[in-house]
Amino acid sequence: MKINVRYIKKSISSAIISGLLAYFLFKTNDLLSKIVISLFLVFGISFCITNVLLVFRKNKLAEKVSKVYVIAFFIYWYGFLIYWDYISILNKDFMALLISLIMWFAGAYFIYKRFFKKKEENRR
Repeated sequence: MKINVRYIKKSISSAIISGLLAYFLFKTNDLLSKIVISLFLVFGISFCITNVLLVFRKNKLAEKVSKVYVIAFFIYWYGFLIYWDYISILNKDFMALLISLIMWFAGAYFIYKRFFKKKEENRR
């Protein structure tokens, strides 16, 4: 029962935050702000849905919905890296490109670990 209360609290708080983010998304006119807010709105909605599913003990479905959160995060990760590389190339800052290369590999490793590694390997 205590676990369900925890999931319910998380669902309510993420629903409130998602509502606020949706309000700000529709009120703002700046495109960059809308892009950033929409990403966090996806985070909040997927977190809320995941917790609601966990309250009803739909663990497999909750795991699939939580992947939406992870996919949105990696879209944000790689979108930022593409922008960073673009600005670095424009400024001819090759050291920043070298640093971003490390982040590309780190992101690829995290994607491999999250989506392609077998369940038995993840538990070790």
